Amino acid sequence: MTIDDDQLKGALAVIYRLPDQSPAAMEDWVRTQYLEDGRDKGYAREGTEDPLWLLAAKAHTYYGDLKQAG
Repeated sequence: MTIDDDQLKGALAVIYRLPDQSPAAMEDWVRTQYLEDGRDKGYAREGTEDPLWLLAAKAHTYYGDLKQAG
């Protein structure tokens, strides 16, 4: 598997935006990423109180459905 320069730069940008490495900070960061993606893709609503595990399940379903449709 190879990645191009743009993919590598994108991955590095994500890594540099990571919070401190405490479990609580990482969970908040991951939840924020799911919320942003979910609002963009339509599987999460603004102001949702969904727990992290539910947001992850919704993302999994959304992207799995895309894979099957493609």
